[in-house]
Amino acid sequence: MPQIKAEISIGNILSMAVSMVALLSMVVTVAVFGTQLRSDVDRHERSISDIHLQLAKQIQTNEQNIKALAEISVDLKYMREALSRLENRESRRAP
Repeated sequence: MPQIKAEISIGNILSMAVSMVALLSMVVTVAVFGTQLRSDVDRHERSISDIHLQLAKQIQTNEQNIKALAEISVDLKYMREALSRLENRESRRAP
């Protein structure tokens, strides 16, 4: 069995340097990916908040429209009753 010599050669140093560069590039890639991911999450959170605000405004507008329609309905009912009373008076006056 051949013996292993504990020597540092230029090949060993180059191999370690390449490994360090690869490790550093992986760390940088993961950091950039993490930053991009956080940015995307923040952007989506803002979009969701905007949608919630728009939805709240729409709900308020819908409630106002429902109230207005209810008031119009009451007014129409009153007008129908008034017209009915007028028609009844006119029919009683007619000979």
